[in-house]
Amino acid sequence: PFNTNAALTEGPTDTACNYFGYSGVAKDIWFRYTADCTGDLTIDTCGSSYDTKLAVYTACPTGSNTAVACDDDAVPECSSSGLHSRVNIQAVSGT
Repeated sequence: PFNTNAALTEGPTDTACNYFGYSGVAKDIWFRYTADCTGDLTIDTCGSSYDTKLAVYTACPTGSNTAVACDDDAVPECSSSGLHSRVNIQAVSGT
């Protein structure tokens, strides 16, 4: 569990994340994940109570245009609002 009450917008902009004219991720919250196996990985925000946007990086971004995946509002099957996000990436064990 977490909340975004004190979250700031600190991440870089990315052309892959340009949805509705905005290429950043507002009030970003960062998570680190290390895959324990190689294969398809799906990350989504189904169940969240607010509008979401996801960006995935293979390392902490040091500049713009480094996201390997990004999505905004693409998962209407999560809720009637359609404001949840989902990305699919190829995970590599240990990374």
